Amino acid sequence: MAYRIIYIFIALQLALTRGYSADICYDEYTATGIPLELNVENALNIALSTQRRLGSALNSVVQSEINLEMAETEFDFRFIPKGDAGYVGGGRAGAGPTVGAGIEIFKKFTSGTRISVFPSVMKAAHNFQSNIKTVFTQPLFRGFGEEYNLSPIRGAQYNNRSSLRALYLAQVRLMLQTVQGLYDVTRHESMVGLEKESLQRIKKFCAATRIKEKLGLCEGLDVYRAEIELKRAEDSLNSAEERLQDAKDILRDTLALPLDLDIEVNVPLDFQLVVISPDQAVAMALSNRIEIDQADDHVAECRRMQYMAKSNLMPEVNVVLDYTSQSRDEAFTRIWTYRRESNWGIGFQTATEWGLKREHAAYDQSILTTAEAQRNADQARDTVILDVKRTLRLLVRSQEKIATQQTQIENSFKEFHLARVKFEHGLANNFDLIQAEKNLRSAQTGLVAAIIDHKIGQFKLLSSLGMLADKPEVTGYRCRK
Repeated sequence: MAYRIIYIFIALQLALTRGYSADICYDEYTATGIPLELNVENALNIALSTQRRLGSALNSVVQSEINLEMAETEFDFRFIPKGDAGYVGGGRAGAGPTVGAGIEIFKKFTSGTRISVFPSVMKAAHNFQSNIKTVFTQPLFRGFGEEYNLSPIRGAQYNNRSSLRALYLAQVRLMLQTVQGLYDVTRHESMVGLEKESLQRIKKFCAATRIKEKLGLCEGLDVYRAEIELKRAEDSLNSAEERLQDAKDILRDTLALPLDLDIEVNVPLDFQLVVISPDQAVAMALSNRIEIDQADDHVAECRRMQYMAKSNLMPEVNVVLDYTSQSRDEAFTRIWTYRRESNWGIGFQTATEWGLKREHAAYDQSILTTAEAQRNADQARDTVILDVKRTLRLLVRSQEKIATQQTQIENSFKEFHLARVKFEHGLANNFDLIQAEKNLRSAQTGLVAAIIDHKIGQFKLLSSLGMLADKPEVTGYRCRK
């Protein structure tokens, strides 16, 4: 391929298996005082196994699976027991209590065909009666065909696919938050280290300034200036340590770790260039981003619902065939074989509202919904393209900033050494030295910030390309017929 992405982490991909559970006993770390070491791999493992962050998305997936199973039972054999009890009076049969029981066995097929068998026994007044009724119903217009009758299942399948994609997006967001938290801790740890180094340097030339002031080689103003800078450096160090603790608390909260657990972050800060053209990045994103899959799936679902709405414009006409075998006698034992009568029939049934105003309105709405879904799908592609280009620009800008800060550090070191030599030989006061120290510290912190922004940008680029995690496998239309 014409491009390469150097920073794809194999261990990261291994950490993305859904259902992974981090086997860590945090009580042991808390009791022993040993810090929990976090790197990219195990931090993502912990994050993806956190129910607090992914519980809602996981529950939605489970609920969609349950709804799918419920929808699929529509075409199973179904057994419905029935019974009645009461009192009848008048007529030739005479008066008396009536008791009956039976069971309806029926099955619906994907073509719309429904077959029902209903055996029953009843005692009415002084006579027993047995019935076996069989009914065959076939829709001719509305309700005919697999596409119409599988609509509940296909709707449940769409909801299941949507919930799986929503879980994937929640995982990706959590992964980015985790990476952001890891590198924020590393950023502030580096700032604390730089502030300590700067404080040590300021302490040295502050002490040197006091000695030179006693020897008459500098003025008291130089001492005041050095002490003010020393206090400022001490305050900067304290602020950096507070920001570090805040960053650790945020990371603990992201990973749902105990807030009193001591953690130690160990993530690489090596700098590697990313070589990929905008056109190649956009092509990869358009083929990988799950948001586009969801948008296209939504368009297909809207078109399916539009077909259903159009089918409901047809009249409801059913062909019905029925066969009944019955017998009545005063003796219970004779109703099964004695004087049984059979009859059958064929006919048509219809129950269609005149005008179908609601159906026509629903069909018109489905057309508008489909058109809106198509516009949203086009917008989703544009959004992905803009996101990729913006992320890539920020990544390139951070690479350029790293090179600039590296040059700035070299110049700041030269400026600092020159100012220190001039101060030590009495050729200048310590103002230039303090200013050189500020410039050096600013360049060092700028380099650390640029490198960390670049590392985070690498993960964001992977997310923009749809390569941060493997997309979930979604099932198509499936039905137990």
